Amino acid sequence: MADSITFKDFYIGTPDGETEARNEKFEELFYDSNNKYSELVENRHKFIILGSKGSGKTYLANYICKKAKKGQKCKIINSQDFWIDRLANTSVEQENNAYVYALCKWFFLDKVSKVLLDHTNIIDKICPWNPKRKLAKFVKQYDNDETFKAIKSIESGCKTSEKGYMKSGTSNIKLNAYSLEDSNSFSTKNLKSKTRSIESERKPFYELINSYERLIFKAVSSKNDIIIIFDDLDELDKKLTKESAGNDIITNLLKIAKNYNTEFYDGNLKVRLILLVRTDILDKLQSYDTNLSKIKTSCAVELYWLTNNENEPHEQPLMSMVLHKIKASCPQLATYTNKDLYTRLFPEKIDNKRPIDYILDNSFGRPRDIVTFLNYVIDMFPDNAYFTALSVKAIRKFYSSDFYNELLNEVYFHEAPEYTLDCFKLISSLKKTSFDYADISDHYKENHLLYPAINDINLALEYLYKIGAIGNVWKVKKGQKEKLYTSWAYKKDAMNEVDLTKRFTIHYALRKKFAL
Repeated sequence: MADSITFKDFYIGTPDGETEARNEKFEELFYDSNNKYSELVENRHKFIILGSKGSGKTYLANYICKKAKKGQKCKIINSQDFWIDRLANTSVEQENNAYVYALCKWFFLDKVSKVLLDHTNIIDKICPWNPKRKLAKFVKQYDNDETFKAIKSIESGCKTSEKGYMKSGTSNIKLNAYSLEDSNSFSTKNLKSKTRSIESERKPFYELINSYERLIFKAVSSKNDIIIIFDDLDELDKKLTKESAGNDIITNLLKIAKNYNTEFYDGNLKVRLILLVRTDILDKLQSYDTNLSKIKTSCAVELYWLTNNENEPHEQPLMSMVLHKIKASCPQLATYTNKDLYTRLFPEKIDNKRPIDYILDNSFGRPRDIVTFLNYVIDMFPDNAYFTALSVKAIRKFYSSDFYNELLNEVYFHEAPEYTLDCFKLISSLKKTSFDYADISDHYKENHLLYPAINDINLALEYLYKIGAIGNVWKVKKGQKEKLYTSWAYKKDAMNEVDLTKRFTIHYALRKKFAL
C-alpha cells in the first residue's frame, strides 16, 4: 500500500552522473526538463554540453550513449584517457601555442582512429588497399611515446632537444609555422625551410598531422556512425604546471572540435565530437579569446535549472526531477500527480519557507546539490514517510561540510587553494551571517596577518561573490512594504559584479560549516 511507503522504498539518484548511469533503470530515471537531449542529437552543429559543475553534464553524456542507435558507436573519454597534459608539462614548447594546437589535433585524431579501428571487420583488416588497413598501419607505427620524443640531429654544432624544438648555437627554432586564425590545417612550410640542414630519424609528429587526417577521412565510410564525448576538460588545468597552458589547451580543443565536426558534416560523415565544458571555465576563457563567444552562442546546449520561481513548487525543474525519479523507482507512487506527490512528501514549511525554496536556498541550484541534500535526510531517517522540517534542518551541518568541500574543488580552476582558504577564513572569522563593507574592511585591517594570501580586500570580496560564497542583499520599499532582494552570481538574473556599497550575506549552505 502507498500509505506504508518510507524513504527505503524509493530512489532519488546519486550526486555522480557516471555512477547513476550504472543503475539498471537509468533510462526510466533520466530527467531532462528542457529537452536538451533532443536539442543536441537533432542539431549536428551543437557539440558543447555546457553547465556548472554538478549540473548534469556527465549524466546527459551517459544518456546519449545509452540511447545510441543500433550500429552507432558512442564512447566517453574522461580525464584518465587524456595525455595532452603529460606532453605539455614536459615540453619546452609549452609556451608556444602552435605546439599546443598540434597536440590537441593529434589527440582528437588519436581518439577517432581508435574508435574507428575498434570496429573493423575481417575484410577491412586483410584487404591491402582498404583505407582502414592503411590507417591501422599508420596508428601502429606512431601510437607510442617515441612519436613525441626528440628529433635526432646529425649536424655538427646542433643540439638535440625535445619534441621538435631544436637549438643551433644560440638561436632557437620555434614552431611558428601557422596561424590559428588563418588555417584549419597544421602547416610546417616555414619550419621546414628553417631546418634543411637537420637530418632526423623520423618526422616530428606535427608534420604527420595532414597525413593522419587524410587517412581518417578516407577510412570513415557511410556505415560508420560515431559519437565521441570528452568529459572532465576542467581536470586538464589541475594537471598542468604552467598557469596559462590549461587555457590554451581547452580553447584549442573547442576550436579544433568545431572544425572537425564541420568537416565531417560537410563530407556527409556521421562522426561527432562532443565536449563537456563548465560554464564558469568557458566564461573565463572568453577574456583570452573573443571568438569563443560565437562558439558558445551557436554550438552549445546549456544545462540550467534555476528558472524563475513558479507559482506551484512541484513545477520547479529540480523538484520535478526529484518527483520523477521517485515515481520511476517506486511503482506504488507512479500514479501520483507531481502536485499530489509533492504535497505528500513535503507537507511542512521550513523556517516559514516552502520546502523547495528552503532547499534551493541551501544549494547552487544544481541536481547534485538537491540530490546530495535530500539523500542525507533519506539516509539519516530511512523509516520516515515524508520530509519533516525537523529532519531537513537536522542534516544541514553534514551537508554544509560536503558543500564546502565541493566548492573548494570547483574553484581550483580560478585561484590557488591558499587564496580561497584565506578568503573563507576571512568571512567565517567575522562571525556574522551578513555584514557591510565597513565591517569586513575593518576586520581585515585589524587581522590582516591572519590572511597572508589576501592583498586586496576588494578583490577578495569580488572573488567570493563570483564563486557564490557571498551575495549582495538590499531592501526596496514598495508602497508601505519593503521587499528583500538577494543577488547570487550563479543565477542568470544576478548582477555580474559585486556591489561594494550594498550589504553582503553568506550563502546559507556555508553557514553551518562556518559555525554561524
